[in-house]
Amino acid sequence: MKFLIFLLAAVLVGCDAAPRTVLESEATSAMLRNDFPRALQLWDQVLVKNNRNPDAYRDRANTKVYLGDFPGALKDYDQSLAYAPRAAATYLNRGTVWEALGDWDQAIRDYNRVLELEPRAADAFNNRGNAQAGKGAWPAAIEDFKSAVIINPRYDLARANLALALIQTGQYQAALTEYQNAPPGFERFPDALAGHGLALWQLQQPRAGVLLLQKALALDPNYQSRTWLLKTRRWPPRAVDQLLAMQAKAKKL
Repeated sequence: MKFLIFLLAAVLVGCDAAPRTVLESEATSAMLRNDFPRALQLWDQVLVKNNRNPDAYRDRANTKVYLGDFPGALKDYDQSLAYAPRAAATYLNRGTVWEALGDWDQAIRDYNRVLELEPRAADAFNNRGNAQAGKGAWPAAIEDFKSAVIINPRYDLARANLALALIQTGQYQAALTEYQNAPPGFERFPDALAGHGLALWQLQQPRAGVLLLQKALALDPNYQSRTWLLKTRRWPPRAVDQLLAMQAKAKKL
């Protein structure tokens, strides 16, 4: 479940700013305070009153995601899209669930649909890059991450994903350039510190690399966990191996 929350936290969208009914407002409020069991009950009631409400199906699906009911969420996203087939946010959210289930092709199809509807949707480019990475299609992933960063230069997660994909493919200098050219504030992101440190290490600057890695670990010790890196943060496998090897060797410096 931690993996899915990490993946969806920034992209699960759909709670209407001005719900049409008091019941919808209560359901939205329950979601915003993370009371998902209560939110589910309320969305059920909303749909009893109006079983053709695409927003309610979408938001009930979002609620089911956080409760771990992925099949139920997919059914609700499908129902929502049956009534609102041009809702880009719903395709985006459904794509993240396909990603969590490891169905990269289904995820990519949903992200493609988002980009047909909204060609400058940075989240869709970033997520499609993640799905391409899941398939091992690293050149395609790199292009998608680049597109996300061009659209939104302050999209820290997409920039981190781009740099890591470059590390995965042995393009250490290009990765270092991404870290060095990032907007102010990026350097305080633990993922950026760890990846930047790894790029420096691979480019024969071990002491500078270790210093950045130590800062990353002080902020988040998960960067020494193979399981967390691979399954929760979803670092590329080669980058994970290199980061852990770097930590082992750094202890001897």
